[in-house]
Amino acid sequence: MIILIGDSHTSCLIRAAAERPAMDSIRIAGLGPGGQLVHDFFTRHDNHISFSLRRSRQALLRLTGKNTMRRGDQFLFGISLGLFPFRVCQNINWRRFAPANFSEGTDKMPLSDAVTDAIIRDDTKGQRAFFEAVKSLDIPFFVMASPPLQRHLPILQRNVSKDVILHMESRYHHVMTSFLNALDVDVIMPPDGVRAEDGFLRQDLETEIEGDIRHANTAYGHMMLDKIQAYLETNHAGRLQPKLTA
Repeated sequence: MIILIGDSHTSCLIRAAAERPAMDSIRIAGLGPGGQLVHDFFTRHDNHISFSLRRSRQALLRLTGKNTMRRGDQFLFGISLGLFPFRVCQNINWRRFAPANFSEGTDKMPLSDAVTDAIIRDDTKGQRAFFEAVKSLDIPFFVMASPPLQRHLPILQRNVSKDVILHMESRYHHVMTSFLNALDVDVIMPPDGVRAEDGFLRQDLETEIEGDIRHANTAYGHMMLDKIQAYLETNHAGRLQPKLTA
């Protein structure tokens, strides 16, 4: 059994799955908003991990029959968490600072890669601790990246270059994928072709919800499910039953 869980970016996967034939071997649910899955959202016990959010506990109970993630269970978890750089990229301090490669000829104070990486590690410390806890209990899992950033970030209207934001998105992904690779955890990045020429998420893949500048739509969910399907067929075929095809 494969359990896909995580932040609110699971919503496009849920909607896409609802348009496909029933999947006996794959279940999907959100654990809560990403902003509530940053710090102090879990506790590691001797043989299981518990969650502080009631919504997280209810989701796991519905999908697995238990409200915790436990050592020795038969589940493979796909976790959407830790790869959405919105907080870092939307930080107002980019009006005054810039990565060193983007500060020349501007009035911005330069930040080295070491400094920007430290910012990213601070932003993700709770989520990295969660991944370490899951790994330490030998609970099998892989990580699913969030959709690319949208071009509608308010920070881009405040004298901040899109090149700076896209660089920080890339750096964020580099720091987190390097961390996960060191844990020997697979990462499924966004599908090929989902970025527009300007580097942001294609407009036809943005959510239809007015004012939502974070999430992707159902069409993106289908593309991501296809990529997850391909990964599972290659690496965990024994856990699959019906395909995730439309």
